[in-house]
Amino acid sequence: MFCNNIFPQSKSLSPSLTYHIQESFQTQSLPSINWILEEGEEPLDISSLEKQDRKDSKYIDLQENPSFNIKPHKPYWFLLKISSSINIKDAGIYLGYQGDCWPFQYSYRSVEAFTLKNNNVIAKGKSGLTLSATDRDFPKTLDPSLIKFNIEANEELEIWVKIIKTESCNINVDLALWGNKIIHAPRPLTTFLSLNILINGAIIALFFLTLILYYWSKEKLYLWFMVFQIFLLLASLNNNFHNEIFNLFFQNNPGFPASIAPLLGMAWMSTLIHFGRIYINTKKNFPRIHIVLGFCIIALLIIGTTGNLTRRIPSLSSENWFPVINFSVLFIMAMIMFSLIYFIFSKNKLARFYSIGTLLPIGGMLFGVISIEIFNSARHDVILIMHAGLIVTMTLALAYRFRLLTQERKTALEEKLNAEFKNSQQLQKINAASNKFVPQTFLNFLGKKNILDATLGDYVEKQVSVLFSDIRDYTTLAEQMTPEENFKFVNAFNQRMGPIIQEYNGFINQYLGDGIMAIFPENTEDILFAAIAMQQRLNTYNENRITKNKIPIRMGIGIHTGPLIMGIIGDKNRFDAATISDSVNSASRIEELTKYYGASILLSEVSLKKLENAASFHFRYLGEVQVKGKLKPLKIYECFDGDKSEMFDLKLATLAQFESGINFYFKKSFARAMLSFESVLHQNPKDRTSQLFLRKATKLDTQGVQEDWTGVEMMLEK
Repeated sequence: MFCNNIFPQSKSLSPSLTYHIQESFQTQSLPSINWILEEGEEPLDISSLEKQDRKDSKYIDLQENPSFNIKPHKPYWFLLKISSSINIKDAGIYLGYQGDCWPFQYSYRSVEAFTLKNNNVIAKGKSGLTLSATDRDFPKTLDPSLIKFNIEANEELEIWVKIIKTESCNINVDLALWGNKIIHAPRPLTTFLSLNILINGAIIALFFLTLILYYWSKEKLYLWFMVFQIFLLLASLNNNFHNEIFNLFFQNNPGFPASIAPLLGMAWMSTLIHFGRIYINTKKNFPRIHIVLGFCIIALLIIGTTGNLTRRIPSLSSENWFPVINFSVLFIMAMIMFSLIYFIFSKNKLARFYSIGTLLPIGGMLFGVISIEIFNSARHDVILIMHAGLIVTMTLALAYRFRLLTQERKTALEEKLNAEFKNSQQLQKINAASNKFVPQTFLNFLGKKNILDATLGDYVEKQVSVLFSDIRDYTTLAEQMTPEENFKFVNAFNQRMGPIIQEYNGFINQYLGDGIMAIFPENTEDILFAAIAMQQRLNTYNENRITKNKIPIRMGIGIHTGPLIMGIIGDKNRFDAATISDSVNSASRIEELTKYYGASILLSEVSLKKLENAASFHFRYLGEVQVKGKLKPLKIYECFDGDKSEMFDLKLATLAQFESGINFYFKKSFARAMLSFESVLHQNPKDRTSQLFLRKATKLDTQGVQEDWTGVEMMLEK
């Protein structure tokens, strides 16, 4: 029953509560107060109340119903009359309350007490969340709403108490007397407190487990679960251990954690819901519920922020906001519960796991609301059990998700390994194929493992031997074949010659249609052995062609040794493996001389001197040649080890006469040279080199030569 100014202002107010202390106590409950004054527009103070001037305050009668609707940031006054049979020193009056302040229930914002004796104020007390712990009547005590009083035996005191709360809800002021010993005694380790410690320890342990899972998987699912755990832990500590936390961290601002309590509560609920959206992948599996839960998250955060602001800023608070917020929270929780129930009946196992775990705290909150309405007090023990269930089920949910993830990763790994094996095989094939275009030896020179490592501009300089080969009279042969026959002919020829070069540690730098350019990076014997083997293979190939009435093939080979640059040239869209060197040009020119001298293998003196065992081969010196592109003449030698056996034997038998003829020739004794070459041709009429020098000696003997004649052959045309 609420009555405003029922009694005349002149009539004195009887105390809201009269109580006589008969014996010492540790804790002692007090009866409910009979009335309370709600301050009006004109502020009340102790002076006006002493004079019985209530101004425009509202008198609220609480005799039949001890509950009243307390408005946020509104001062309320009531009068206690305390007498005692014994002396009491530094005792406390505890101001608690019971009511429906969920979900923002907390202690009083401000408590002030004025102790009167013989109508004189003899003591002023203060407490509440707006004061630092050191400024309250009982610094660093268990509860911030305690006010101090001292009373002597047979003494009577009147105490005016002013209270302010930040929530608008129906409450019943719950008064009790606390003795000095219990006020300063350590907080007892109750079952409720023990369970809280265990649960919060479990939250911390689970947090580090989740951190490991996040580090292992890098899934944002675990990151959001860690955020949820942080908010849950902060909210739990804030609500259940708030005094210890105040005393430890918030002595100068105890109102801060109280004001953010709604935000913490809504934050952990929001992050739990968002974690569920990721855990279940509602965006894909339950798109409509995904939107509903997203709306719930936004609404919860708005409510938490609103609750925080209205606690701290009185001008934003209204007695009407709390019912609206209360209804909004209930509506949102109902939508969340319906979504969770829908998940339970779905076929998604992850959704079932998550729903069972999340229904526990949501159900606990609803149970708390019901217990407030029915029992006028929250059953914190039941809510605590619900939170414990949440930790257990969420742990199982994470474990199940981890198991699924492990299986998925195992399957994915197997598929990846299979794919990588296939890719590896494919890459091996590609690498093998690329080596046919760009030899691995070429890449090795550049210091590259494979063609993928090669970049534009890579190069290296090496001392190598270069081989050029060319089919004689290829144009005439090609005219007698169709394009297809021509292609097959060249391909068949290269298939016979290419492996020989590789066998003797060389690599083919380029196929030139009817010719081959090869590089030998090791000793010079390799290139000469390869050239001889190529000519011998050609001799065998020609024997087969003759049996098929085909024209035999002749091939010239030129060899030179010197520095060479190998590298990658081109542009960003087209690479090519190239060799750039004067040695390459020299080898090419020497190969062209085989046509002129009628020899099968020619090499420069530079290559000859590089041979470690030159005596193993057979050479004929052909003189010096000034080739195009060279400033200095090259000394040229013929190696006839690759000739047919009968030609080899004849050249070996006439080697002395040939060398004698060459010696006379370059000494300008052309007549004697002619006799030597005639002697060679008498035994070996097919010696084309001797035929050439005989013609040249005859011509020079007839025409004569200048005194500065050196015998250098000028080959300035290609």
